[in-house]
Amino acid sequence: MKKSYFFIFGLLFFFSLQAEICTQEKKCTWGSPTLSCIGIDHTFGDGIGYCDGYTSFRYLSFPFCMTSKGNWNPFIDLRFHVFDDSQLAGNVGMGFRYMPCFKDYILGFNLFYDYRQSETCGCSFDFHQLGLGIEFLSCPIDIYLNAYIPFDNEKVMCCCLFDDYSDAYYLERKLVQVGFPGVSVEFGRQFCCSPCIDTYISAQGYLFKETLCETAFGGLFRLNTFFKNFLFLEGIISYDPLFETNFQVKIGLNFCWGGKSCDRACCPAYRPILRHEIIVLNEFCKWKWNF
Repeated sequence: MKKSYFFIFGLLFFFSLQAEICTQEKKCTWGSPTLSCIGIDHTFGDGIGYCDGYTSFRYLSFPFCMTSKGNWNPFIDLRFHVFDDSQLAGNVGMGFRYMPCFKDYILGFNLFYDYRQSETCGCSFDFHQLGLGIEFLSCPIDIYLNAYIPFDNEKVMCCCLFDDYSDAYYLERKLVQVGFPGVSVEFGRQFCCSPCIDTYISAQGYLFKETLCETAFGGLFRLNTFFKNFLFLEGIISYDPLFETNFQVKIGLNFCWGGKSCDRACCPAYRPILRHEIIVLNEFCKWKWNF
């Protein structure tokens, strides 16, 4: 299976090289009208804190114009996910992007509510999380800073109590599932924007840490290619000592209305919000004793 992932990554690099030699590269467009997009995609492979692929339905809307004179541009970002094992997840986000007067960069702020359903050992749990994000978007480089704050980050799956000891001694073992708080920083760059292919590459460092002992400190590489502004293919490689190496491939369709066709791919104001959309979970044992 991993050989097929390397093959798809090879195709992505090939198309990115083709994009680099485009004879007619378009410049960033800053004066942009309203835009709304809906999309459907499927992610193959394990990820950070989950072991199944999932299908996503997305809606992203920028309801107001962003002009070269400076403007606050709010947006709504809705995502609904169905895992291969029928578990559900979702994200409800809102925020704004602001371009200072006569500048060539955009500042963005966003707030997300994340939800994830988990079923293990015959038990079903619901996890909830708050996400905070800051963006710096420009033609040469984009920067995404995100923080993830779970509301109720520990669920007890089963508990064993060993109390057949003298002097009221006991030993307790709990198997728990935990939502990890964390932070991530991602740097991205658009290689080329042409009428047929748009290629975007980014690298991310992340830290997810459970309060007692487990830590996921690692990195992620993302390569995304859009074809004709509606078909996209994305490859992701991540590694950390806790969740180890993960390969993912995402393929999907995206339909937009409003704006200009070049704006949809080339304008930084319309770039998708890059973040961990699935709450990071892991299972481990906790011990407690009085001796």
